[in-house]
Amino acid sequence: MEGISAIIKQLQKVYPYQSRGYQFLISKPFLGKKEKSPYKRWLMYLRWMVRKDEIDLGLWQNISKADLLMPLDTHTFNVSLKLGLLKRKTYDFKAVLELTEQLKQFDPLDPIKYDFALYRIGQEKLLT
Repeated sequence: MEGISAIIKQLQKVYPYQSRGYQFLISKPFLGKKEKSPYKRWLMYLRWMVRKDEIDLGLWQNISKADLLMPLDTHTFNVSLKLGLLKRKTYDFKAVLELTEQLKQFDPLDPIKYDFALYRIGQEKLLT
């Protein structure tokens, strides 16, 4: 997360434009333990760049899949609650950490490989 925060700060420095859309796109620098945002867009970007499969590009080979965090959205959050993968009732960064740790029990080397499956179950409303 420190790396993502450094990228955000560098983007703000290189292009200090201010608007709601631009702020939404690049987010705010990471706040540490006080963070509320799940940073879904950034974590999804890292997933695409690090993992290599039918969905992900896998262009960055020097980052371990084991270090990725779950790109949490509302579908994944709700399905994870229903499946008992999450106990946390708040959709925030702490939920990202909790879910990632739970998924490491299934595959410690690639815990977020379950992202697409959890997302689709929620999007298709397969768990009611």
